[in-house]
Amino acid sequence: DDLKGKINKRTKMVIINSPHNPTGEIIGKKDLEEIAYLVVEEYDSLVMSDEVYSRILYPAGSKFESILQFPGMLERTIMLDCHSKTYAMPGWRFGYGVGAPKYINAISEWITNTSACVPGFVQKAGIAAMERDQTCVDEMVKEFERRRDLTVKLFDGIDDIYCPEPGGAFYAFLDVGELCGKGKKFKNSTDMQEKILHEAFVSTLSGTHFGIKNGYEKTEPKEYIRLAYTVSQEEIKEGHRRISDYLFNSHYNSL
Repeated sequence: DDLKGKINKRTKMVIINSPHNPTGEIIGKKDLEEIAYLVVEEYDSLVMSDEVYSRILYPAGSKFESILQFPGMLERTIMLDCHSKTYAMPGWRFGYGVGAPKYINAISEWITNTSACVPGFVQKAGIAAMERDQTCVDEMVKEFERRRDLTVKLFDGIDDIYCPEPGGAFYAFLDVGELCGKGKKFKNSTDMQEKILHEAFVSTLSGTHFGIKNGYEKTEPKEYIRLAYTVSQEEIKEGHRRISDYLFNSHYNSL
């Protein structure tokens, strides 16, 4: 229903991201089917499906649902994936798109004149990652699940912070609305991000980096910070200690 209010006959493309960055939310099969119906039957739109976290699902081993499975979607969907998440290759910028030839050919012409190609050694590394045993990926997802459970348990236990359980990816998106605003510890989530970094030495990202504006809209809090549980469980515990101590101990010393 929310999507229906945001698209119309002039909409050229609907972009979906599941599992989602920064929330870890997953678009369920029923919702994907409804989106497919809208773009095929009502609006004749394209879909760009960002599926870069498709193999990082919880519980580990869960089946990923793609919008490509529904009638009419193969010819109107551009699916995006990359090696940055699945094979821990961030920064190497090795990604790819799959879609109908007319769209991929147009994209290829544009890329040829903007970024040329992925460096050769990165391409070889990507091929090696795909050709070898995938057990390492499965084991890493299991470890991410343990880190997720720890992160949710620790940060949801902090007063005035709500940490929902993500269904995929490796981020926790904390609702910190109760800590932000007039007369509170932080002006907004951007202020919180900066102070936690410089005073508690923990790196987070404000929800504003993902298009969520600072401030309140009616009664719904719009203040969030994102945590990435891509570090060890011990580092997660230490990050929690520093943030918790900073929030509630006026004599806090991070070291």
